[in-house]
Amino acid sequence: MTSACQHESRILEAVQSGHWDAALTAHLEQCEECADLALVSGWLYDTEQAWDVTVDTGQASQIWKAADALRQRDRAALAVLPVAIGEIAACLFGGLALLLFSLRYLQSLVPTAEDAALRLLADPVMLPMAAVTCALVIGVTLFAFALAIGFRAAKS
Repeated sequence: MTSACQHESRILEAVQSGHWDAALTAHLEQCEECADLALVSGWLYDTEQAWDVTVDTGQASQIWKAADALRQRDRAALAVLPVAIGEIAACLFGGLALLLFSLRYLQSLVPTAEDAALRLLADPVMLPMAAVTCALVIGVTLFAFALAIGFRAAKS
């Protein structure tokens, strides 16, 4: 490990003030560490002045905490991804099974489409059963889409 040069504090003062004396300029030509310090600190000082920015460590900790919270949220969203996909698939397959069962049941009761329409209107039990079946199929499908949209919103 190299020891610090005794002129470092004077170089930092010269960078900030912009006043360089001849002895300090001559020292920069001989000391590589001080030349690097002058170059880097000069660039940092110029950048700070150009952007009119001061470093606030309180802001840095707030940014770090916010980034950490976002990382945790993303990890949680990835953890529930298989569950959300399973729920959506179960809702879609359940709605499809309910629809197929209802169609098979109605087809077994009435052989033709015209008879089905007449029987549906004539039988007081068939109309509510068909309405409930349609409502369930629509509800299950909308629930599956709501899950998918909710998951996308949580992910982004």
